[in-house]
Amino acid sequence: MTEDWLEGSEKVIREKMSENKAEKTPATRGSTLKLYPLANPKGTYIFCDVCGLPAWLRCKGCKIAAYCNREHRQLDWVGIHRFLCKSLIYLYNPPARSIRKLQQQALERSILNTKLELINMCLLHGHRHLFEGNYKLIIPPALQCLRLYKMLFKAEGVEWLPAYLLLAECLLGLGQTNEAANYLSLINWFETKNKVTGTKCNHMVKRTMAKLSMVRENYQQALDELAEDIYLASEKYGTLDIQTSGGYFNMANVYFFLEREEVTNSLYKKVIDIWCNHLQSLVNQKMKTSTPDIALPIKEEEYEALS
Repeated sequence: MTEDWLEGSEKVIREKMSENKAEKTPATRGSTLKLYPLANPKGTYIFCDVCGLPAWLRCKGCKIAAYCNREHRQLDWVGIHRFLCKSLIYLYNPPARSIRKLQQQALERSILNTKLELINMCLLHGHRHLFEGNYKLIIPPALQCLRLYKMLFKAEGVEWLPAYLLLAECLLGLGQTNEAANYLSLINWFETKNKVTGTKCNHMVKRTMAKLSMVRENYQQALDELAEDIYLASEKYGTLDIQTSGGYFNMANVYFFLEREEVTNSLYKKVIDIWCNHLQSLVNQKMKTSTPDIALPIKEEEYEALS
């Protein structure tokens, strides 16, 4: 499934970039090294981290990430690579293993923790791009997340679902509704096969499916899916949690399209009340700290709730 996405993402990226030529992306700070495929050892092939085509460039910083052109290099740099370039050096080229068993175990734990931290970082920045509406920039962190999952778990499983869900949201934002539906079907299949319940993905899948139904103007189905989203989120987080507020917000959007003004305003007010309480709790938390001038970081679940 991952390979199918790699093959198709090249076309999606190029189409969207050609549509928005006036849109400028922050300049790439990292530099690149030129690759010569014929100089690779026999049977060794290097592919672009973004689209999966043969690579001609490599990141000069980590000497790991590879690209088929500078456009994809810049997309990856802005999307995620600038945040994990140095970490990839340690991950792919760890220090020489010690002969002592205890030191070897400590090194393995350190590498495992690094992988988990990078996965969380990829998901955080992916949801940040989703919240900001930068759908093209979601592609690099989502694919990097899948590569890290593959290093950890080898075969596809329920652990991969957050990255697949991020890709579904990305494709939906890029207008690729059929491809987004395919990823959502894959996620549902994984959940059914492995009897996954009580996870963050359960209610987020319902919410993404509702967004897909809204795009297809099937509003009644969207309301049914959002009702399931709110139920599952309430069961896990509570009815007044910011995670649940996303379901109320999207339901308000549906009623807005149905011209149900009274219900729409009621749901929007509920979302505002939930976020006011959440922000007030953050202010109280900040005032209790010894350094109240330091800003609290935005968490992944806050980006998710806002999307």
